[in-house]
Amino acid sequence: MKKTATIVKIALLKDLPLVGRKGQVLDVRSGFFRNFLAPNGLAVKVEKNIVVTINKEKKESDEKFIRKLKKSKISLSKISENEIVFERKAKKDGDLFGSVSLSDIKTEIEKIISSELPPHILDDIKPIKKIGSYTFPIMFLGEEIQLKILVKPF
Repeated sequence: MKKTATIVKIALLKDLPLVGRKGQVLDVRSGFFRNFLAPNGLAVKVEKNIVVTINKEKKESDEKFIRKLKKSKISLSKISENEIVFERKAKKDGDLFGSVSLSDIKTEIEKIISSELPPHILDDIKPIKKIGSYTFPIMFLGEEIQLKILVKPF
């Protein structure tokens, strides 16, 4: 006779790849909860008062995220108005000693918008290794913004 696994309802306390996001309520096998999630402090069993608390925190988090996105969208429009200039040491043929990295670009953008850049916005941009003018399209909330970068020698 085959034993059937018991299912428990849990709430995740942290984001877990392939399982779920923080605050998500899931049905998992009791062994997974008992042997992995609970001992590592990753989840708790769901009770009615926990569900209410989780829903309240999730709603507040969603509202905060939406406000942050709206602010970022306004700030990102500043990017299309400005050209970011980098001065780098270069060879005579225009190749840079090193490159203008994504972290350099992100730092300059954050100076312009005076806030943290949303994650994954610069995923499509490759490091710049030559002197010149570059334009990169950035997709954010369904809107395309043109990022203009000028790399010149010093």
